[in-house]
This record gives sequence, C-alpha cells and structure tokens, in this order.
Amino acid sequence: MIDLAPHIGSRRTWSTEVRREHTVPALPLAEPALAAMPEVLATPMLVAMAECACAAHLASLGGPDLLSVGTDVQIAHTAATPVGLTVTLATEIVAVDGRLVSFAFTAHDGIEAAGNGRHTRAIVVRERFAQRLAEKQARIARPDRGG
Repeated sequence: MIDLAPHIGSRRTWSTEVRREHTVPALPLAEPALAAMPEVLATPMLVAMAECACAAHLASLGGPDLLSVGTDVQIAHTAATPVGLTVTLATEIVAVDGRLVSFAFTAHDGIEAAGNGRHTRAIVVRERFAQRLAEKQARIARPDRGG
C-alpha cells in the first residue's frame, strides 16, 4: 500500500458545473417540500462533490488503481449556488493515520464561498472490498440473512 504521509499538505482543485440534476428539487426523494425548493445546489450534492474531489486527489497520487472509500464528512454549506455556475473544490491532505486520509476542503462557486469542511477516506484493497461486497450481496437473496 502506498505511503501517503509524505503528501500531507498537498493540494488539488476539482471543478464541475452545477446542473439541474444537482439541485434540491431534483433529489430522488418523493417529498413535495423539496420539489417546491429553488433550483440551487443541494447539500448532498456538495457532499458528493467533496467526495469526488478528495478521491481524485488521492488518485492523482496513487494512480487509478488506488481505491478509497469515504468514512466521514463534516460540512458547512454556506451559500446557495444556482444552475450554471462552476463549483471549484480545493482539497488539502491534513492528516494520514494508517489507511485513513483526512482532507480539509473549501468550495467556491465563482462568486462567493459556497462551503467548507473535512472529509476522511480509507484506502482499501480492491479485491478484498469486492469480495466483502459480493458476500453481502449474496445475503440479500437469502431469507436467513439476519440483521
């Protein structure tokens, strides 16, 4: 497994344009209160963007075969961002503890700060992850899957 400790302090940016499918009314939940909301970037989508930015940061260091999964997110969504603006997330690796990599991030929509937070990702072995997932999926079809 790659040693990421030397990369503490490394920074990257990641950008995407806000589209309608990123907005509150487009969330896949049957809730009239959400459907009536303005078309602005939904907080869960900002979380997803932070995950993408941090995963891309790690991939830039360890290559596309490096697999990481999100384990923790702390976020402040500080401004509404309408469709058409580009959100840029700046990520920085702030800590490495074994296979856990912690990031600080900020989000800006080209007009103002849109959010900030922290995100932790765990480096996982792809084959082991796939095996555990397959075992769990096999339990879905069994009536004795337990709880």
